[in-house]
Amino acid sequence: MKILFVYQFCTLGGVETVLKNRLGAFRKLGLSPHVVFLHDLGGSKIFEGLENIHYEHRETELRRIVEEGEFDFVIPIDTPEIYHPLRGSRFRGILVTEVHTNNLNNLKYVARIRETGTRAIITPSHSEKALIHKEIRGFDKNGVPIYVIPNPIDLELFYFREPKHNPAKKVIGWVGRLEKEKNWRHFLEIASSLVERRSDLLFLIVGGYLAEKEVKNDLLTRAKQMDLMDHLKWVPRLEYDRMPGAYSLMGASKGCLITTSIIEPFGMTAIEAMACHCPVVASEVGGFREIIEDGHNGFLYEVNNTPEAVKKIEILFECPSDRDRVTKNGRLAVETTYASEKVVDKYLKVLEDLARQKSNDL
Repeated sequence: MKILFVYQFCTLGGVETVLKNRLGAFRKLGLSPHVVFLHDLGGSKIFEGLENIHYEHRETELRRIVEEGEFDFVIPIDTPEIYHPLRGSRFRGILVTEVHTNNLNNLKYVARIRETGTRAIITPSHSEKALIHKEIRGFDKNGVPIYVIPNPIDLELFYFREPKHNPAKKVIGWVGRLEKEKNWRHFLEIASSLVERRSDLLFLIVGGYLAEKEVKNDLLTRAKQMDLMDHLKWVPRLEYDRMPGAYSLMGASKGCLITTSIIEPFGMTAIEAMACHCPVVASEVGGFREIIEDGHNGFLYEVNNTPEAVKKIEILFECPSDRDRVTKNGRLAVETTYASEKVVDKYLKVLEDLARQKSNDL
């Protein structure tokens, strides 16, 4: 089976990590999918040493890659730019579109998805599927099925590593891009509330390297206004293979990961943290509601509800038995549901089913 994935940007975001994890599992099965990124924005290091990774935005070159590859499947991920070169190519395989975006403006292309020749949509969560049905008028009538396949995680990379030095304070982490949807400002509000109650905490923000200067300045200004500068460490960029160490540090310090998103198609940071024995306190939205069972393998709180978030975080500080339970169950949930080999097996079964359907149509 020959597969080509296409994505707009190569950064250090969730889609890139999903592709990285998938490629590893595919290769264990003897498959070597190709990936085309239309623009490299600093994330190419994550794919160093892997073959069949292309960085190309010219339409003629995209068409050449498609035609010479003779792919059975072309699978764009929120990249409608590929549809035009596909129409002008000799591609005779199956077009499957993955939809991960929760930005409603970016989601508009799905309204005309049937016209592209897409035979099926794949999304990483049921909440993303529901978003499509809710926001795309008339989607139910276009006949394009949606399959839900969660994002995978590489458990050979994401596991607990004992920190070289015992942290002096509990590390409360936040990981993501400094975007409105990620709601990073609320993390500062939670931090401010906790600092008023405790002196044994360090707050760690990981991400934001590609944020606009105004956003970065806003982060620093707010941190100063909230008197958080002595309690906050900001790491704008951390290479992917160092993330398990960051999550492990949070867990070993008796801290946790906080996610504050107001909308979330999946929640990759949550399963990464859980895999590294770091408990998660997450906003009760989107994919987090599917990953986390409140009080069992993590905690959920109402979006922007600072008192509730603080209450859930303090359970992890004050109740060792609760902390041990959610930490253990978090790792087990990741192993059971999100291990890359299991997810890729499900992914391949969907592609094989689509291939059989096409064969029956001929």
